[in-house]
Amino acid sequence: MSSLTGYRYQRRTEEDEVMPFVLDEEFYDDLFDRGLLPEPPSKSKTSSRPATPQETDKQESILESHQDDVVQFEDDPSELSHDSQTELSCCSPGKPKETKQQQKSHQDEVVPDIQEPEEDLYEDDWNEHSDDSQEELPIKEDAIKTEFISSPGTPKKTNKQNGVVPVAPALSLHGGQPEFTDDMFLLATCIIEEFNTTPRTPDGIGDAVKAKPININCLGLPNLSNTCYMNSSLQGLLTLENFVQDLQRQKQVWDPLSEAQLLREFLAIKDAHTSSDINSKSGLLYSFKDVVSVQAPEFRDYEQKDAHEFITSVLNQMRNLSPLLQDIATCMGQTYTCPVERNMVFQMENIRTCKRCGKQSRRDEVFTNLSLDLFPGFSVEEMLQEYQKETKLEYKCECGGRTSGQRSTFKTMPKVLILHLKRFWFTSDYRMEKLHYAIKLQSNLQVSGNEVDTCYSLVSTISHLGYSAEGGHYICESVHPDDSPDKPTDRWLTFNDLEVFKTTGVSVCKQQKESAYILFYKKQEVVQQKCQRPQI
Repeated sequence: MSSLTGYRYQRRTEEDEVMPFVLDEEFYDDLFDRGLLPEPPSKSKTSSRPATPQETDKQESILESHQDDVVQFEDDPSELSHDSQTELSCCSPGKPKETKQQQKSHQDEVVPDIQEPEEDLYEDDWNEHSDDSQEELPIKEDAIKTEFISSPGTPKKTNKQNGVVPVAPALSLHGGQPEFTDDMFLLATCIIEEFNTTPRTPDGIGDAVKAKPININCLGLPNLSNTCYMNSSLQGLLTLENFVQDLQRQKQVWDPLSEAQLLREFLAIKDAHTSSDINSKSGLLYSFKDVVSVQAPEFRDYEQKDAHEFITSVLNQMRNLSPLLQDIATCMGQTYTCPVERNMVFQMENIRTCKRCGKQSRRDEVFTNLSLDLFPGFSVEEMLQEYQKETKLEYKCECGGRTSGQRSTFKTMPKVLILHLKRFWFTSDYRMEKLHYAIKLQSNLQVSGNEVDTCYSLVSTISHLGYSAEGGHYICESVHPDDSPDKPTDRWLTFNDLEVFKTTGVSVCKQQKESAYILFYKKQEVVQQKCQRPQI
């Protein structure tokens, strides 16, 4: 926190307490104009009349006669005369006046012991300043923050200095506002400094409770034995922030349901993602794998599996919960939107045209991901265009024609477009082989649909390393979690089970030309010129 300016501290006159600080009117006016402080008594309607000379003399005489008893007035106002109490209740910048009900409630109040601060709050000794000094005393910033946050009332003095900075009164947790005192200026100053130094969310909504930068060494997932396909799939899904947030936001609906164990296990892994506890992560991964295997028993053993099949199974199981959760949400007076439907699902329109009579028929098909044929040297965008080209189809039409053409177009656009590249295929003798065709990976992708073109940005890839289809290893590479979508820096991470290291999106597009297997593209909310840039 920077030095506190706008007011000055007076030297204490008693060993046990501190004189309240003096108000700088210009500093107050600035805070009041910005709406950070209430109107002071000196400017309110009830005290707007200037004091008469007699009243001024009376006030000065009272304050001068009791100058050495300022602290006693605050703790025991009964010792003053009735006139003195009246004057100080209006003019004193100390403790706010309490009602009889509040005074009665304090009788049963137990004041906890407050430990003395270990370090001095002021860097300069009080004895170095004269009684009439109005200089600002340098304040240790950490001490100010500690006292402001932790102290429930007026803190004890330090051993060396016998005094501390006055602490602002606590604000009500139930609305309302404390009675105005000069201590409000310390509160306002601390709030302003914290507001100016606290990071904001990317959307600029409120203060971001932003922790220290993520330790990437803790983001890895342990391999349970041939489970690199599951680890890579989870890392890819965890990169999709909106998808994860949609799950978390609707937890109240699905959490009580025993059938929603898959959602619970997935978010448990999300919560433990930054943990360094490998044993805890292993237990969560075992549980997640077991839950998936209930409806997909092919993943029950610990043999090598296909990452695309695993992701498809997980997303379909989450979608299958949607009807039940929607009914439960209706009973609760709420709504439920499936995170998979909201983020990944899209519709393709298949149009079949008879080559003889020209008659057309249309059929919609729902996808969570799209599988593309590989073509050597093609870009992702070109392979997507090949998918949408018309293909020859044998179909008997009512007119007697036997040949038709069929093409597919995007009827709806997903927020996240998952593309599966067909690197494995079966030969004529039913042997599976891997295709090592080099393709052109694109950091930005333009997709044509029925209505408008949509731009997507590459946020994650899953690659299969290895020569044959019978063995190999999956890794995931994703955008750095600390990278801002508004100001991308091309920071990426490579997830190789427990190993995590830094890379860049440019490097990923160059190095994984022959091994990229699954691509995650996130929809750009605003079409930018960079979507038009050529592929890498």
